[in-house]
Amino acid sequence: MKIFTTVFAQASVLQSQSKVTADSSRVEQENHILNIYPEVTSQTILGFGGAVTESSAVVYQKMDSSAKSRFLQACFGKEGLAYTYGRCSIGSCDFSLSQYDDFKKTNSKEIDLTHDDRCILPLLRDIRAVVPLQLMMAPWSPTAAWKTNNSRIGGGKLKKEFWTSYAAFLCHYVKAYRDQGFPVPYLSIQNEPRAVQTWDSCLFSSEDEYLFLRDSLSEALNKNHLSQTKVLLYDHNKERLFDYVNDIYHHKKIRPFVGAAGYHWYSGDHFDAIRLLVKKYPELTIAFTEGCNEHSNSMARSEEDKAFRYAREISEGINAGSSLFIDWNILLNHEGGPNYVGNYCDAPIMANEGGTDFNFRFPYYALWHYSHFIKPGALAIGTTRFSDQLDFCSVKNQDGTIIAIIANPSETQIEAFLRLENAVFPLSIPPKSLTTAIFDTNTIRLVAA
Repeated sequence: MKIFTTVFAQASVLQSQSKVTADSSRVEQENHILNIYPEVTSQTILGFGGAVTESSAVVYQKMDSSAKSRFLQACFGKEGLAYTYGRCSIGSCDFSLSQYDDFKKTNSKEIDLTHDDRCILPLLRDIRAVVPLQLMMAPWSPTAAWKTNNSRIGGGKLKKEFWTSYAAFLCHYVKAYRDQGFPVPYLSIQNEPRAVQTWDSCLFSSEDEYLFLRDSLSEALNKNHLSQTKVLLYDHNKERLFDYVNDIYHHKKIRPFVGAAGYHWYSGDHFDAIRLLVKKYPELTIAFTEGCNEHSNSMARSEEDKAFRYAREISEGINAGSSLFIDWNILLNHEGGPNYVGNYCDAPIMANEGGTDFNFRFPYYALWHYSHFIKPGALAIGTTRFSDQLDFCSVKNQDGTIIAIIANPSETQIEAFLRLENAVFPLSIPPKSLTTAIFDTNTIRLVAA
C-alpha cells in the first residue's frame, strides 16, 4: 500500500517519503480504527471537473504559451487534477465580462456563439487536446424580453408564453456545442433556481421546473434528437435538494429525460439530503455542480480551511452517494475575477498579478488528492471511522486498486489504524493534513508534501 500525505504549511509545500509495514500484533485493534470494506460497494464515480467560464478563458488567453501548457497539464493532465468534465454557462453568468444573449432571433435555430468563439471555445479546444472533455451546461437566465421583470438580473421568472421558445433555445445551444465536438451529457434547466441575484438569475419553483420539463423541454429534446443529453434537476444548495428533486422526479412521465440532480455547497453540509435522495431514487446520478470560496463569505477562512472545505465536501459527498464533482472556475486572476458585478471568488489556480503565469492555491492540493487518484468508473466502498474529527472515504478503481483518503483539518496529530481485512497499518496523521492511501501489499509508502 502506498500513502501520499500532503501537510499544508503556511509558506511552502515540502516533500518527504517513508515506509510503514502492517502491524500483525494489531489485528484485533478496536480503538482509533478506520475500517475499509471493499465488498460493500455503492455508486460509480463518474469523475471530477471545473467550470470553464468566460472569466477563466480571458485569464487563460493572457498567459504566455509556456504558462498555458503548464496550466492545462495541471488541471487536465494525468499528473495533475486529471479533470474530465467541464461546466459551461448558456449565455452570460456572473463570471462573464458582461451580460449577453447568444441567439440571433427569438425563434431562430441559429445560435450566436460570439462570446464563446472569442475565448471559451478556444480554451475548450486546448483542453480537448489534453483529454476528452464532457460538458455540463447550465443557463443563468433567459433573455430579458422573455422574463417577467424584463431583465437578466434580479430573478424574475420565465414567461409561460416563451416556454417553447426557451426549450428550443436550450436544445439548439447544446447542439451547437455538440457540433463543435463537445459531448453534453447533462443539461441543467436553471442554475440556482431559488436565488435572486444582482447578476444573471431566474426563479424556477419545483413545480415550474417540472411543468417546463413535461410540457416543453422534453418535446424539444426529442425533436432535436438529444437522447444522449439528460436533464440535471435543481442545481442549487443542498439543504433543499431532496424536497425540490422529489417534487419533480416522483412524476414518472418525465423520468426518461432526467439523468441527475445537482447541488451546491453554500448553505452548509446537509449531506443527509443526498442520502435521502439516493435512498428513494438510487438510479439518479447525484452531482456536486458548484462550490468555491467566495470572497464575500470566506475571507476570514485560512488557506488551510479553504482547502479542507473541499476535502470535507468530496469525502462526505462520496459517503452520502455523490458520483460527480465539478468545482467552480478552473482559473481566475489574482483578484478573484474578472467578474462584471464584483462577485470575486478564489479558484484552485489563480494568475499572478501580471497575468502571464499562475500560482496554485491550497485548495488545488486538496482537490488533487481526490481527482488524481480516484479514476472515472471507480466504485465507492464502505468505510467506518472512529471519530468525525477526520473526513474519510474510500473507493475501488476499475483496475482493482483500493484508494482511501483521510483529511485531518484539526491542529492536533491523530494516531489511527487503517484496516483492510486482516491488515492493520498504524498511522500518525499530522495536523492540517490530507493522506491518500493506495493499497498494494502489506507495506505503505508515505509521501508528505
